[in-house]
Amino acid sequence: MIDDIKPKNGSRKTDGQPAAAAEAPAPVISGKAAGSGGKKKLIIIAGIVLAVLAIGGTAAHVLLTKNKPAKGPYKVGQYGDKSQQASAMATDPTQLGKYLSIDSCTGTGSKKLNTAPMHMSDVSIIEPYGLVAGGHVTPVDHQYYYGKNQKAAPSTYDVLAPADGTIVSVEARPRGSGTADFRVVISYSCTFFSYFDLANSLSPEIDAQMPAGYKTKTNGPQAVKIAVKEGEVVAKVGGQSLDYAVWDTTKRTSGLLVPKAYSNLEPWKAVTVEPSNYYTDALKAQVLPYYVRAAAPRDGNFAYDVDGTASGSWFKKGTNGYIGAFNQTEYNPMTYADGHLSLAPDFLDPTGWVFSTGAVNHGTQYGIKAPSVVPNKLTSASGIVKYELVALEHTDETGAKWLGASVPKTVKLNTAGQSAGTALVQLTGKRELKVEVFPGKSPSQVSGFVDATTYTRGDEATIMMNK
Repeated sequence: MIDDIKPKNGSRKTDGQPAAAAEAPAPVISGKAAGSGGKKKLIIIAGIVLAVLAIGGTAAHVLLTKNKPAKGPYKVGQYGDKSQQASAMATDPTQLGKYLSIDSCTGTGSKKLNTAPMHMSDVSIIEPYGLVAGGHVTPVDHQYYYGKNQKAAPSTYDVLAPADGTIVSVEARPRGSGTADFRVVISYSCTFFSYFDLANSLSPEIDAQMPAGYKTKTNGPQAVKIAVKEGEVVAKVGGQSLDYAVWDTTKRTSGLLVPKAYSNLEPWKAVTVEPSNYYTDALKAQVLPYYVRAAAPRDGNFAYDVDGTASGSWFKKGTNGYIGAFNQTEYNPMTYADGHLSLAPDFLDPTGWVFSTGAVNHGTQYGIKAPSVVPNKLTSASGIVKYELVALEHTDETGAKWLGASVPKTVKLNTAGQSAGTALVQLTGKRELKVEVFPGKSPSQVSGFVDATTYTRGDEATIMMNK
């Protein structure tokens, strides 16, 4: 669900913020910003130079792999005065757009998109927003486009520009054997963007306009201005998924109670919108048959926070929200999600609920079996609630396990399997949750908390400091 926010007639003033913070210019990146990569994203905690787009890494199919997304050994950010850093938390649509584009956008307003990011003849399935898998403990904010051959060699399929626009940011994350992953942000104005990640290569035409040496080391997102035409081949992707999402900074995702909790690492989350709402009717007709999710919204959802209940995303108390650290030296890109927790509807079958925790093996997901109280009804009056956890899997219309090779006629979250553990959950305040997971123990074997962890919505989140 999204709310409209109108640009303030070009004014840089942001309501609700000190003038110095509101009017700070967006950072300009010259290829020396910190970077971040993985199943996916822009640590834009801007100082003098900053932006880190990523968690794009290896796309883990929910049923095939659950690897923690790779995040490089990057410096989280270079910091200037706090008024500049506050740009990541901007609420003015144009200001945030300039920040997300590394000050490379122009104009305002959205437009209709008439081309998908891949040729539909090359696509097998499109998975929606909301996946949780491995280190993606909270629901992801992008779709997954899979090629016909999900084991295809790198750079097999074309990646296309959805409309006329300007590439404003390119991030290369080198891998072994001279290969790399590429994340590309396309601006259509300072309030409207699309992006893709996990491409294996850029087209020769785009590559020729990139700075020398841009793909030899991880430099974070690099500011560019490269005009592209609708349908132009801008990159190539192989058998792994292509991440894809659309941002509209005039909208706000109402299911994120505390947007600033994400601002140190993924500030675009608060303005991520359903792509099909911006598609022409012709494009919808081409794309929707490949959507795995049949329930509305077809694009999926990743924001399920309901104030005063257990539903949605949570962060271990005292860890600065999504990024998991208050200081640069404390940030660990491989373990920052250990403090994440999510209780949300399943991304394919929203009639079922998924319990996702970073506290078990750096990220483990379970189905909740026959909950006595569903998370969006679990309040402080509910007391301690016991959830039986089962392995996370889906079944198709035949009742067989769905493995993601093709679009099923129906797909259901299977919670009838053997017990995999028990979780105790208690809402101890409007935005405070007490949780403990007991892997391998049945509900009858768990009588009460032993070593619980307290989580919050991230209201205490603040700008990460360089110390």
